Amino acid sequence: MTQPGPALTTPPPEDDTRGASPSATRAKEGAPTGTAQGFRHGKLVVGLLSVAVLGWIGLRVSEAVEEKAEVAVARDAVAARAKQIATEPRRVAVVRGTAETALPTVVFEGTLQAVEQAELGFKVSGRLARLEVAVGDRIKRGAVLARLDAGEAAAQVKSAEAALRAAEAQLFLAKDSETRTQRVVREGVQPESFGVQATQQRSLAEAQRDGAAAQLVLARQNLANHAIVAPFDGTVTRAPEGTGAVVSPGVPLFHIADLSRLKLVGSVSSNDADLVRVGAEVEILAGGRTAAQGKVTAVVAALDESTKRVPVQAVIENTDGSGLIAGTLVRARVTGTEPVPVVRLPHTVLKPGTQDEIFVVEDDKLVGRRISFEIAEDGALLVRRGVKVEEAVVAEPWPEAKSGDVVRSAP
Repeated sequence: MTQPGPALTTPPPEDDTRGASPSATRAKEGAPTGTAQGFRHGKLVVGLLSVAVLGWIGLRVSEAVEEKAEVAVARDAVAARAKQIATEPRRVAVVRGTAETALPTVVFEGTLQAVEQAELGFKVSGRLARLEVAVGDRIKRGAVLARLDAGEAAAQVKSAEAALRAAEAQLFLAKDSETRTQRVVREGVQPESFGVQATQQRSLAEAQRDGAAAQLVLARQNLANHAIVAPFDGTVTRAPEGTGAVVSPGVPLFHIADLSRLKLVGSVSSNDADLVRVGAEVEILAGGRTAAQGKVTAVVAALDESTKRVPVQAVIENTDGSGLIAGTLVRARVTGTEPVPVVRLPHTVLKPGTQDEIFVVEDDKLVGRRISFEIAEDGALLVRRGVKVEEAVVAEPWPEAKSGDVVRSAP
């Protein structure tokens, strides 16, 4: 077995300072290396940059705080001013009207309708054979509009006529038999019962004749029902486009209307109802001119449940050139016959967004009023109801104005 040899040892390095002078040795030990010197310079630069950044951040924070404080002061000032304005009464200009007289006029809207109009169809079913009119045709009362295939109905009429002739012949024979029988009964040749029987036979023949005549009337009426006849003068506004279809009884095929006269159906406010009277002249306004004239035919003394207004009707003569069309919405004007007192005010007194609301100043507060008025030729309001001459009216109300607002009247 091999024995381990002695361990090899490395001699320590010789100190290269040996032989050097003491002063040189101290200088070598105390001198720093180049790496250590650069690290110290980097730390110095980072420190300086950190101080600069912190200083800049502090400055910005200080400026932001100052700006925020300025904004808060400005906001508080605006809020204080707004509160001051809100608590101060609003200054408003007021006007007072002038007393005048004028013929009252009531302007309202209504719908034009045909005075007479009807939906027409056949009373019986059948195949549409002929069309006698088209849309737009003017027709007279009694004119035939269309016909159904009436072959079967015509045959029924002929059968009924033949049955009537047969019944009349039977009646003639029964009457002759009654006459001869009554003669021989009076002569005593035959008993009286024969005469009674002959009379009954004649009565039966008369009933049969009447029944046959009635059947003929029904057959002829059925034949007539195969045609549509105009019930009045008018214009065809709707009609089938072709023939050949099988139609059912009661289904409207034609619409006719009398367009020579139109009925105006409208309404007025309850405040203006007493100015509109039956027989008063009515003007239909179109394009700033009077398109047609008529007369009031009805003023209902009850409010309409849905509109809370007074229904009014008038008849308008639709002459050639008037341009009136049934079914359209038009403006109408009714002018009174006697002047009424009015208060003239500028049109600016109306509250924006409303049609008849103004404000008067009472005890430094606004009071809303609803007025009845008409517009003069110069645009001023001629007020019939709702304001007095001596009252102070707000000259130009604002949209948010309401009753109870505290105001101060400007001279």
